Amino acid sequence: MIFNNAKNTISNNQMSQDEIETFNKQFTAYSGSNKTSSEVKALYSMVISNNSIEKTNNSNRLVKINNEIPTSTANNLGKNKSYTIIVEYDSNGYINNIIIK
Repeated sequence: MIFNNAKNTISNNQMSQDEIETFNKQFTAYSGSNKTSSEVKALYSMVISNNSIEKTNNSNRLVKINNEIPTSTANNLGKNKSYTIIVEYDSNGYINNIIIK
């Protein structure tokens, strides 16, 4: 019985870690420097779509961009400009804010 409880705890922790990695992976693919305006626009779309799903699921895992919940895709980006995208994490390990410079 103790073995089964320990096994379930390990499985639950692994599932939680897998869930965090899956959630974060969709955003970390965009992180880094020398990102194009197209990549930034795609990231905005991804965050807006993710937040819509999270709201539907009554989740508190909303992702901000530059400390604000985005409501529309960024249209004021320079076409020949490059951007740096940095992700920030909450205390549970989920991405909760994305900085675009």
